[in-house]
Amino acid sequence: MDLSFDELKQRDVPTEILQIKNSLADKQAASSAAFEELQAAGSVDNEYTTLTPAILEGVAGKLQAALDSRSEQYANDLSKKEGFDKLCVAFSDIANPFLKKIDSKRDSFTNSVDSMDSQLEAVQAETQALASYESDLQKIKDAQAILDSNGIVNNPHSNANGSEVSAIYASFVDFLSVKASNLRSQIEAAKNRGITAAQLAEFERNFNQFDTNGSRTLNKEEFKQCLYSLGENKQPAEIDALIKEYGDGQIVPFDGFVAYMKKLQGNSNTKEALLDSVCMIGPGGAPPRRLDECKHLFSPEQLAYLEEFVPKKANGEIDFAAWVEESFKR
Repeated sequence: MDLSFDELKQRDVPTEILQIKNSLADKQAASSAAFEELQAAGSVDNEYTTLTPAILEGVAGKLQAALDSRSEQYANDLSKKEGFDKLCVAFSDIANPFLKKIDSKRDSFTNSVDSMDSQLEAVQAETQALASYESDLQKIKDAQAILDSNGIVNNPHSNANGSEVSAIYASFVDFLSVKASNLRSQIEAAKNRGITAAQLAEFERNFNQFDTNGSRTLNKEEFKQCLYSLGENKQPAEIDALIKEYGDGQIVPFDGFVAYMKKLQGNSNTKEALLDSVCMIGPGGAPPRRLDECKHLFSPEQLAYLEEFVPKKANGEIDFAAWVEESFKR
């Protein structure tokens, strides 16, 4: 059985050998004393054994030599194991903190409650710091090469070898990449919350139509023309105020334009805006009184919906104002 350095030390072979030697010396002394008593009593032959002190001395000498050889072998084994153990410790002194750092960073990024922008900044900073990881990883590979050259397979001081550490590091690099990508998507989704992909694409088409130099920004004149094309006829002072609110006072970037369009869309989804829209389809700027006044604007399915859900006044006229009011109570 191949024992580790600590296991070999625990065997305490020198003490075992010393105990055997002491026991042997005691037995030799006892047998010599008994033989001398026999001789003093005039007994020459011992009918119970043919062994003599000389024979026993020879056997004891061989045992002593065997014990000395075992003691020397143990010392050599212990020295070799101690050297191997130092190599294992040298590996683990680099690998274990490296793995602990990766685990800590992964847990930190996974369980972070910081804002998504702060999380992305932290992940990007860690990605930039991967060069230091690479430096430590090379030291780990070098230490593993030394273990391999000495035939050391099991390292009692580390749960991973060099190959496993490299795989864990590669997984961490992938984790950072995926985490950053997911955070960017979440941040973008948060920015665009409340608008569909189709609406965002429409915003971009409108924006690009007036972004004549492809800078992803609109200057004052381009922004004014873009808004006019969308039915927003703003006064110069209003344009200036919007550029300050959604840009830097001189230009409006695309994300600022999207933010403005989201607000504009939100304003169009108010009760007042919906009632204004209803008034636009009726005669004389008033809500329709009968569905046949606006049936050319709706599909059969839409007309059936309005017929079912728009309440009617006592005189039989449809009450769009009450319908709008009720819609915003839901």
